[in-house]
Amino acid sequence: MCIRDRILDVLIVWIFQASMKPYDEPLWFQLTVRSFLNPISEEVVMRGFIFGCFFLTTPGLIIKLLKNRKFIKFSFPFHKLWVILMLLLQAYLFAICHENPTLFNWSIRLSSGLLYGLLYLVYKRNLLPSITAHITHNLLITLANL
Repeated sequence: MCIRDRILDVLIVWIFQASMKPYDEPLWFQLTVRSFLNPISEEVVMRGFIFGCFFLTTPGLIIKLLKNRKFIKFSFPFHKLWVILMLLLQAYLFAICHENPTLFNWSIRLSSGLLYGLLYLVYKRNLLPSITAHITHNLLITLANL
């Protein structure tokens, strides 16, 4: 169980005086927090900040810093390779930030991180498609666990 889930459990026990077992929250909490607020916050942090602001702007900064030095020429394949590498890295970070008791769960998180990252790139760095896909995924899992 990750730290975020433990903090939420402590808050629920304290506010609502309810005993909390893992994933034993009230339905309204599961639908609002796990299905809507968590995906939005995760997409803003993972795709918006880490992938968009940090990873994708780094090659541009490197090119600007080294532009006066004529010994390194950056080409389009470097940019493509960089984006692919950063797409894989952000998906890996997304997968390890979740509770993954089995390799199967980890691979699902990794593939969904790749999907959300691709949606972010295909729709020209727009977070709405990846947020929508993430909300849909979490909502389906929540409803399937009822």
